[in-house]
Amino acid sequence: MKTLSCLLIVLFMVSFVLAQEAPTVPAWKQKVEKLKANAIAKMTQEQKDNFKKLQTDVAALKAKSEVTKEDKANLKADIINCLDTIKQPDPATIQKLAADLIKFYADGKISPDEIVKITEDIMAIMLSAGMTESDVEAIIKDIKVIVDHSNLTPEDLKLIANDLKAIINTAKANMPK
Repeated sequence: MKTLSCLLIVLFMVSFVLAQEAPTVPAWKQKVEKLKANAIAKMTQEQKDNFKKLQTDVAALKAKSEVTKEDKANLKADIINCLDTIKQPDPATIQKLAADLIKFYADGKISPDEIVKITEDIMAIMLSAGMTESDVEAIIKDIKVIVDHSNLTPEDLKLIANDLKAIINTAKANMPK
């Protein structure tokens, strides 16, 4: 059984792919580019290096992936299908997911029961954002297909997890007090 860590990492990688393949929406694209430029301008060199390592590692993993254009197109279509109805999710649902992730990952592994709970938390966030249950189920199904076709090993997941930890730790260290 694949772990939620795998699912979250693949979702993170899929977001990169979808960002590159998203339909051109000038206002949306301009906003994203502005946010990206502002974030990069505020980063320390260590933070930039951490992101560069993540990008390099993701690119290496992508090379061995068997995710098809159809897999990505299905996920993209399901995400686009619900874009008109989504809104800002309830902050309490996001806080609950964050708290559960911290609690469940404290021992360095996530149990099957914890995966179920985290999946429920993610569904609560999506539903609070105005997505229908069928939209959520379709997106989760698409992500599971991509996870299966990604060919990620436990070592691959650990590599990406360590990259993400480095990014988080550096961000925490550089947060204004």
